[in-house]
Amino acid sequence: MAKDALTDKQWNALVERLAHRLWQKRHKGLIDPATTRAHAQKLMEAVQQGLGYGYADDLSPRQAQTLTELQRNVYHFSGAKNWHQLREMSALLTGEGKARSFNEFL
Repeated sequence: MAKDALTDKQWNALVERLAHRLWQKRHKGLIDPATTRAHAQKLMEAVQQGLGYGYADDLSPRQAQTLTELQRNVYHFSGAKNWHQLREMSALLTGEGKARSFNEFL
């Protein structure tokens, strides 16, 4: 998974894209799949580093099960984190009872 992780520049572009979609009221759904995947990939890097093994290694059945269960938990957490971030970002669309400009919002 490490090879798929986003650089800081790519991460910033992803967040800015999402901010534009929210501000333009074009975002649909409870989460943003691309942002959720990016969070999950970064967290799975840390999980694999902490465990000392990943899917590319020769795993015992127990190691494979542990890694699969942790990956499922990471994706659930990432989806919940993204949902919360979208709610926070949406709340910033207005201030003092009026819509903010994109520069004020961002």
